[in-house]
Amino acid sequence: MVEFFRWGNPSALAWLWLLPGLVLLHLYAMRRRRIALELFCPDLTESRLGLRSITRRRHLKFALFAGAVAMLVLALAQPMVGQRMEKARRKGAEIVIAIDTSLSMAARDVEPSRLEAAKKAAYEIINRLANDRVSIVVFAGAAYKYCPLTVDHDAALMFLDSVTLSSTPQPGTAVGEAMRIAGEILGQAEGKHRAMLLLSDGEDHAPGALEAANKLNRETGAAIMVLGVGTPEGEPLPMVEDTGAVADFKRDERGEVVISQLNELALQELARAGNGLYKRIDEPSSIAHISTRLESLEGIQVGTYVYTDYGQRFQWPLLIAILLLAAEALIAEQRVVPRERGEYAE
Repeated sequence: MVEFFRWGNPSALAWLWLLPGLVLLHLYAMRRRRIALELFCPDLTESRLGLRSITRRRHLKFALFAGAVAMLVLALAQPMVGQRMEKARRKGAEIVIAIDTSLSMAARDVEPSRLEAAKKAAYEIINRLANDRVSIVVFAGAAYKYCPLTVDHDAALMFLDSVTLSSTPQPGTAVGEAMRIAGEILGQAEGKHRAMLLLSDGEDHAPGALEAANKLNRETGAAIMVLGVGTPEGEPLPMVEDTGAVADFKRDERGEVVISQLNELALQELARAGNGLYKRIDEPSSIAHISTRLESLEGIQVGTYVYTDYGQRFQWPLLIAILLLAAEALIAEQRVVPRERGEYAE
């Protein structure tokens, strides 16, 4: 991601919270002055005392002062502007991460749940990747491109954090549809070294997953890595309330509790069809093995323009702050009225 502007000291921006406090103090002081003046001169009107003019001037002086404070805070935050762009080279592959968000991923045979364990594994794998471009696909009864291919891993991790069981509201598990979406993404990628990482429990309720895996590998050359999430013994599917408590478990038409099991055979077939690798998430070093295989992809050289030189621009808000303070000092609270000739003070 090309950054033209950045803050050298962004933590200083927290001082902007001073402004609402200053506004409240100013309004409180104005109110106390008015009450005190009314007690001192209850019979005099605003026009005779010149209060309206004084109030306007005090508001103006405060606005100038508050603006100066804001500019000083911005100066402390050290705004920086890019001055020179250079073409950087990166070497990386194109990787699509497909995450199963169907109801079966709520099972807790892997702590804290299959979905959360899958997200944690994807998080670790993305952090291990260097210059690879990453995309995220979520799927249940349908599949969606959740995050486009990007070398900005921080952005990809933000998308990953927001993945929930409701990310794909359509019930079911359409692995084949996720393969198709991944094929569309990788088919448009600029590099030839591609891979897909599938995180699922293997419960597929739509046909054609194996054929889609073969097609994906044949047309894009992408290796399919599969991380099985769950256990062969399985676990009931909890029905969770808004409070997080388990109200009941999913039941079939006869009222019996449904047990969701990891379908390792189906996932292993997908990995073989994609000339990839299958691992179970609870196996020792499973994430390391998947990451090593992804890192072994040779990748391509891709040119990217980035800013390599930044210049300080704190002088501008500092200058504005000085000018505002000078203007505030020059404005008197009360307009000076010249004495008429012959008039003298008693």
